[in-house]
Amino acid sequence: MVPATAAGGPGPASRCTPALHVLDRLPGTGAGSWGSESVNDFGTGGLSVGRSAGLPAYWAGSTVHRVPLPSGYDRGSVAAVNHRGLMVGSIQGPVGAAAFSYRVGASAVRILPGGTYAADVNDRGTVAGGNDSSDAAYLWTGATLTRTLTVKPGHTRVRVRGINSRGTVIGYS
Repeated sequence: MVPATAAGGPGPASRCTPALHVLDRLPGTGAGSWGSESVNDFGTGGLSVGRSAGLPAYWAGSTVHRVPLPSGYDRGSVAAVNHRGLMVGSIQGPVGAAAFSYRVGASAVRILPGGTYAADVNDRGTVAGGNDSSDAAYLWTGATLTRTLTVKPGHTRVRVRGINSRGTVIGYS
């Protein structure tokens, strides 16, 4: 074996001491039940995102914060966060499902037109997602639908999974 070196140059890499960090949970009837809790992505400065008690949530360190939902939505999840703190995900309720974006401090999520889910966001702020009932995927910038991605004939149910800094989208159909 060869000893690891730090990315900054020669010499031993900084020691990583694995540790388990217990994150706070939002209160509620679903708190702690299987599928109601998940951490889906890491941001910068100790930010992580996911779901707690079946609700979209983010953590600053181990402290949980609820993502404020608009009327008609009662569950969901934050799928991803970029290095600038822009979070994306999906929310559901009696009114249906919607893709959203959110930034800490906003009074509510921003609904992304046409989408039922947002899967990822790159550091430029381009959001990738789609609509579960169509054969297309979408790219949004801000709250504007900027591009529709369609699959080749013979393929159905496109599902976007990620987007990189160059705007390349990955997924499956």
